[in-house]
Amino acid sequence: MRGVSRITEKQEKVSKLQLKGVEMVRADISTGEGLDTAFNNVYAAFLLTNSFEKGIEGKEYEYGKILVDKAVSHGVKILVWSSSPNAHALTEGKLEVPQFTEKARVEEYIRTLQREKKIFQSISFITPTWYYQNFLRSGLGPKKDEKGCLCWKLPQIKSLVGCDVNDIGPIFCQIICNPEKFNEKNILLDGDTGSVEDYVHNFERTAQTPSTFSPIKPEDLENCPELHHGRQLSQMFKFLNEYPYPPSEISENTIHAKSLYPELKTFNQWLEQSGWKGEERHP
Repeated sequence: MRGVSRITEKQEKVSKLQLKGVEMVRADISTGEGLDTAFNNVYAAFLLTNSFEKGIEGKEYEYGKILVDKAVSHGVKILVWSSSPNAHALTEGKLEVPQFTEKARVEEYIRTLQREKKIFQSISFITPTWYYQNFLRSGLGPKKDEKGCLCWKLPQIKSLVGCDVNDIGPIFCQIICNPEKFNEKNILLDGDTGSVEDYVHNFERTAQTPSTFSPIKPEDLENCPELHHGRQLSQMFKFLNEYPYPPSEISENTIHAKSLYPELKTFNQWLEQSGWKGEERHP
C-alpha cells in the first residue's frame, strides 16, 4: 500500500502509517513533482483534492484532471474518486460552491473517459457531504460562554449527512475487493443524518457537556475572522438547505455506504471513539 503527501518528513501521521507498512511517497499536485513515482505500478487508486489547500483552491478541476490523467498513463485499473454534487448545475448557477462543483466536474470527466475509451477496469465514486471532524475546526466548532456552557453557532440545516473521514479507508478496501460490483456506482457516506440542532443535542447527550445551539444566517460565516473560506461555506450551507443531499429519490447507481460497510460510524459512535468534548483540535 502506498500513501502520498506533499510532506513526508517529520510528520507524526506519516510515521504512524509507515509503521503500519505503508510506503509514503512525496508528491505535489500543483507542481507535478513526484506524481509519476506515486502512480508507478499502481493497481487501484483513491484520488481526492483538498478544496482549500494553498495552490489548489479554485483549480480543483484542473488538478483533479491531472491526477486522473496520471492514473491513465500509468495503467491504473481501479479508480475511486472523492466526489460531490454539482451545486452549480443543480442550482442553475444561483449558488457557487466550488468545493462541491469542481469535484463533480472531475467525476464527469472520469465518466466521459470511461464511456468513450473504457480505460479502467472499474470506476467508483465516494461522496461525503460533511465530516464529523469539521466540528473540530475553529469557526465551526462550539465555544464556551462565561458559564462554561458550549455554544454552537452555525446555520441550521434540516438534513445534514455526516460521516467519519476515517471510514473512507475501509470502504475503499471493499471496493477494490469487489470492483465489478461497485463499477460506476456512487457511494454515499451517510453515517448519520439530522439537523444541525440534532447533532448538537446528540453531542450534549453523548459527551455529557452542557450545550446550546444558536442558529445564524449562512451569510454570517462570511464575516467570521476564524474562517478563511467563509464565502464558500456560506454558499455550501445555503445549498444543503435548499437542495438537500442526497435527494429524496436517489438513482439506482447510488449506494448507501452502510450497506457495504455496516461499521460506518454514527455521530454518537464517533464521539465515543474520539473522546471529543468540544475542545478545538486539528482534524
